[in-house]
Amino acid sequence: MIKQEIKSFVMNYSNELAGLKCTVPCSMYSTLTDNGIIGNPYKERNARELERYAQREVTFVAKFRVDATILAKQNVDLHISMLDTLATVRLNGHKIADVSDFYLTYDFAVKNVLMVGENTLEIEIYPATSVALRKPRYMWGTHFSPRLPDMGIYGEVSLIAYDKGYINNVKINQEHNGESVNLHIDLDTVGDTNGRYAVATLESPGGKVYFGAFNNNKSVINITSPNLWWPCDMGSQNLYRLSVNLYSDSEIIDAKEVKIGLRSLTYENGVNTVNGTPCFLRGVTYVPSDSVVPFADKKRIRRILESIAEANCNVVRVSALGYYMPDYFYDYCDELGLLVWQDITVIGNVADGINEEQIRREIRENVSRISHHPSLALVVGAVDTERICLPNEERDNHSLMDLYQSFYDSTVRDFVKDLGVEYSVAMPDAFKDGYCSDTSLSYSTDSHSIVALPDIKTLREITNNENINVLSPVIESHQLAMTNNLSFIAHCFARYLYPISLDALIYATQQSAAEEIKLLVDAARRQGGKRGLLTAQANDAWYGISQSSVDYFGRWKAGNYMLKREFAPVLAIAEQRGKEIAFIISNETSDRLSLTLHFAVIDNRNIPLLTDNLSVTVEPSATSEVLRKDLSDVFLDDEDECYLMFYVAEGNNILSKSTLMFTKQGENAPVNQKSFKLIKPNIECNIIGNGRDYTLTYKANVYVKNLELAFENTDAVFEDNFFDVTDTQSHRLRIKTEETTTSAKLMSELIVRSAYDVGR
Repeated sequence: MIKQEIKSFVMNYSNELAGLKCTVPCSMYSTLTDNGIIGNPYKERNARELERYAQREVTFVAKFRVDATILAKQNVDLHISMLDTLATVRLNGHKIADVSDFYLTYDFAVKNVLMVGENTLEIEIYPATSVALRKPRYMWGTHFSPRLPDMGIYGEVSLIAYDKGYINNVKINQEHNGESVNLHIDLDTVGDTNGRYAVATLESPGGKVYFGAFNNNKSVINITSPNLWWPCDMGSQNLYRLSVNLYSDSEIIDAKEVKIGLRSLTYENGVNTVNGTPCFLRGVTYVPSDSVVPFADKKRIRRILESIAEANCNVVRVSALGYYMPDYFYDYCDELGLLVWQDITVIGNVADGINEEQIRREIRENVSRISHHPSLALVVGAVDTERICLPNEERDNHSLMDLYQSFYDSTVRDFVKDLGVEYSVAMPDAFKDGYCSDTSLSYSTDSHSIVALPDIKTLREITNNENINVLSPVIESHQLAMTNNLSFIAHCFARYLYPISLDALIYATQQSAAEEIKLLVDAARRQGGKRGLLTAQANDAWYGISQSSVDYFGRWKAGNYMLKREFAPVLAIAEQRGKEIAFIISNETSDRLSLTLHFAVIDNRNIPLLTDNLSVTVEPSATSEVLRKDLSDVFLDDEDECYLMFYVAEGNNILSKSTLMFTKQGENAPVNQKSFKLIKPNIECNIIGNGRDYTLTYKANVYVKNLELAFENTDAVFEDNFFDVTDTQSHRLRIKTEETTTSAKLMSELIVRSAYDVGR
């Protein structure tokens, strides 16, 4: 088999612009931007103004040479993937096909129209006119992305020449039997089967090699004492290298290599198990990293996933509003130990007259492509799409529910399960006909309360370094979850005094959103009995103002630091009930833990009024109320001058630490920072280190609520941030900067801010 990639194109925009150079992956918006025809779609109000460009057709033209060795092969196919969306394909003036599905991979027999020497490929793409097209839903505009219905080629364009055939895909199923694993390998091949045979080679992480021969494209390899793959918080991410050679008359005609992980995964009776061990799922939703797909950068996507893993998440959900990600995305998840909840993309459009067999083909192609990844834990149907299926009240809800039930619970389930992947149906709207087959995961729904302004450096990118006013049309055009920015900004005023500076406003919105996340996670983990918790949006698709915990440039908001604390496998929670405090410990590990609960009531000068501790034992995968403490003797009508500090430790290792501001007896609302009598703190800091690794030491003279550490120009991730300082001792934390710098430069840029600074 010979593969020749076709990467260099020129783009012609309607009858107006011609000969704009581009390289696959490329699109109308990326090519116009790269050639200086339009401005950056993510800046200022450009996205709104550039939508009109999507109303004209574009043509991508490639001139490429073909030599005689390719045409000497019996078959030559033109291979195209991720073609967006309505297009006509022509080769040397011959019409090859009309296509209409972003999610399908196309292979066209083209030997009869190819020539030795120069050839011309034309792909004419027409404007998208309906959301019912098989095109990523987020391109039409969502709460996290602007309306930019692009047109382009995002995958691979190549010629595949072969005689006897080639390997299209390798399907793997695992059978775990105690101390061994049977690896069932099925080859999906193309072409003539006569005289062909295949051999598989499997190499373990330690270098041990296994071999398997194929019979009718099937092989079984038995692995003894397997090196198992585990999610990031449970063990190592051991990966085996599987190579398959396809032979014809002792000649290798094709080869395919993938990395796999050996692991079992079950969902039974509301309990998740990985390799037989209970696993509590803690996750966030990943949205496409770019509204304009060719702008996506592998390094940035890797950094997003690293930020998710660093926040103690073990699950990432790939949103139905986006698309099935390229292979490298799942490779990264394999390496980082992130389980993937994969939505079936915009499957709801089947109700709008899309051919059902086409939908089946989409799912088969895409799920089978990624099914060998140990990170792929769950495929979910019907998420985020039910409202697309229900455009008006006149629809027959009962027949629509029948469609959901028969398609999602029968047809899709059967062929997804056949790939060895767990499958679940999430519910259409709960009030529609009562049909619900949900995933048994708690889910923090979209809410203006967790929208927050990004870092000021990101706001400067939005405004192109012009003056920043968060209620200006420019800034408001980048917040798509609400009608205007005032609606979510006002939410933070319940907790904070009115911010009198932009920096304080950014801080207040981020910290307020983080505290909402804490309330959601605490509530879910107090309840127990769920398979896990999935929170909203991890990242941004542009320079957005959104629910994300990490912005477009990888800058952590307060929410990601809060997730890191709240998603700790062992979490201590305190809840005020009048003058009593209930202490709850959520242990999501597989071990029975002997712990010590430490707690103290401390005043605003960080002077302890009460200290105590308790030895407790918490069962594995359990949530328990371990203590209820009456504080009547401590309170002297001065709840607004003292707070509760508590932590749980295993020996000297602190597993979870937090604080609780008290409310007056009888009040129901959570306490807010503006009613607590904070004292102006004096905070001393010093930074040592070099390159990209640094240590910051800090100490304060009084209680500091939600201490933020930041740098004016340098991007960095802190070991912890937006945290409380509950004593007057010196402490240290690690810092990793994005670029090489010096400790002196970091000290000159250091910004220290706390709740006291809001409104003062």
